[in-house]
Amino acid sequence: MAYVLEVAIVPVSDVDRCSAFCAERLGFNLDVDRAPRPDFRVVQLTPSRLRACSVPIEWVSPKPSLAR
Repeated sequence: MAYVLEVAIVPVSDVDRCSAFCAERLGFNLDVDRAPRPDFRVVQLTPSRLRACSVPIEWVSPKPSLAR
């Protein structure tokens, strides 16, 4: 039986810096960049040569808002 890594979630403190590094330096494709709430943002990148794995990076405010 072969196992495949499909998603690797990476929490970061600076989403812009991390996504720029992955896209510009590593050649990842930007798939998603969403901020559904002011205190939460997720960016998903896919390595250009490896289509079987996506790398979501996310940021959550240290003080989440109570309003949802």
